[in-house]
Amino acid sequence: MLALSWASYSGNDSHKLLLWDDEPYITENNWVTNPSLDSVRSLFTEPRVGNWHPLTWLSYIPEYYFCETNANCYKNTNIVLHGANSFLVFLLSGLVLSLLLREGDRSSFKLGDLTDRRVFIASLMSGILFCVHPHRAESVIWVAERKDLLSALFYFLALIFYICQQNSASLKTKLLPFVFFILAIMSKSMAITLPAVLVLLDFTLLDRWNEKSGEGATKARFRIAIIEKLHYHMVAVLIAAVTLLSQEVGRVDQPTLFERLAISVAAIEHYVVSLVAPINLSPFYPMETLSMSILDYWQLAIVLVFALALLPMLIYSRKGKRVATLFVGYFLITLAPVIGIVKVGDQIFADRYTYLTMVGFYILAAYGLSKMLNANQRFRIPAFLGFTVLAGLLSFNTHQYKNTWQDDITLWRSAERLYPNLSVTISNNLGYALLSLEDYPLAQQYFEMAIDVDPHRPGAYVNLTSVHQQLGDTESFLNTYILGVENNPENPGLITSAGFGFLAYGLNDEALEYFITALELELNFPPAIMGVGNLMLMRGELENAISMFELVPPNSDVFFPARLLMSQAYGHSDREKSLAILEDLRVKYGRDEEIDSVVEFVVKIDY
Repeated sequence: MLALSWASYSGNDSHKLLLWDDEPYITENNWVTNPSLDSVRSLFTEPRVGNWHPLTWLSYIPEYYFCETNANCYKNTNIVLHGANSFLVFLLSGLVLSLLLREGDRSSFKLGDLTDRRVFIASLMSGILFCVHPHRAESVIWVAERKDLLSALFYFLALIFYICQQNSASLKTKLLPFVFFILAIMSKSMAITLPAVLVLLDFTLLDRWNEKSGEGATKARFRIAIIEKLHYHMVAVLIAAVTLLSQEVGRVDQPTLFERLAISVAAIEHYVVSLVAPINLSPFYPMETLSMSILDYWQLAIVLVFALALLPMLIYSRKGKRVATLFVGYFLITLAPVIGIVKVGDQIFADRYTYLTMVGFYILAAYGLSKMLNANQRFRIPAFLGFTVLAGLLSFNTHQYKNTWQDDITLWRSAERLYPNLSVTISNNLGYALLSLEDYPLAQQYFEMAIDVDPHRPGAYVNLTSVHQQLGDTESFLNTYILGVENNPENPGLITSAGFGFLAYGLNDEALEYFITALELELNFPPAIMGVGNLMLMRGELENAISMFELVPPNSDVFFPARLLMSQAYGHSDREKSLAILEDLRVKYGRDEEIDSVVEFVVKIDY
């Protein structure tokens, strides 16, 4: 499996860390670049970039020590993790198929049953399909999606040990699935679906509906589903709440009920259709493509008609009902957190969300192919050759598609080709990538395009002012902020940015008005508080400035610059206190150049 993973994803020497999440996760993350006991404690107790996944942050720390900004180094680790996950899918498939094929009592299941030839071939095929399918590319080749790989690793281990523990009375064995569950959700919160999947396994694959325990059927089912897994459910609810708070869902305009339904239907259609025909895949699927017309979901309709045609056969057979419930249920349960019920991003769906969800379909497909291999000796060679060609084509497609993540320009150009002049996010991020390359005229075009598509999205205004600043166009700089605030009068972030923009050009009164407006919209908004403190510092109101800087909370994105300004304020009266603040920042963030410049400033102050 590792060799297949390497064949599908290797050859990334020219790849770079992306501005889109890679750099915020790694090179701009002081937990990774400047690790300490304090930072390790923080990564377990604080969110970062709208996420809480401490094990993922931890995994980057040793890599940064050796790799620094070498993207290929991080991607090689992802390739190895994907190979390991593919092997776990092979084992999981073997367990599932062995139990599905077993008649009667399932309590006597043993790992030795995996040596059954039909099970082994089907399991191997499912692991191969999982390994080479282009659906996996986003999770494997995008460094920031390490969380998918780590979470799936522990998720699959939890499922494997949960199935195997049915024959064990050992407390240690029974605790292992819960330990792996904790590790999975500490890698990515999407793993909160595991308790529901375990219940699904109990009443389908493991057939615990008929468990004889001397109690009534309803009471036994309640015990199995709720009481027995109460610790799982409690952790899942807690992590769900932490995730919603970390991603600040309350700040995002949530879609209507009908829009949520359309998002869910569109996501299911895309995932099922692209499983069979993985063409026109994109690193980003913009929300602007959402259709409210049922006629646009004809591909899903065809799949449903085909499924309904098989329904009578499945209902007639007890095993068929169990199989259908298991695989469809697993797909819907694992997809539920990212199916669009709660909007957390600008994408309508994302291929990385399928890393866990499509496993059941690989098992079914591989089982069908293995039956063809064993049904008639005449079919064996054609079926084997057909699968080999299929796997080879998928691997080649994946190897080509993974280069989409070579750099930001390549990535967003790829999305733009599929969705030209349609998405604010695509235009804005492509403009930002061009801005980082100092291609100011072209970057300006893309930012203006983003504003034309939707003037009520603030990010493009801020980026466009950066272009005007680099070109020395003060009038356009200020007018862009004025226009942005007019179109987004209730966005404290953009209003605060406007305040800092006017402050940079010495328009202090206008800047103060913007800061106050932002604080009226959101009391204790940290960037606006820092802005007021900065203005007071410039006016020489040192005590008032220090009081404002102290109000900026440690978990705020502006805590570091606020503390730098506080050090400057103290530098005029208490040099020792000022230098102590800077030393604390050096220990926590390690951003030496910025800190050294303030130290130089403080030391030169005459008392």
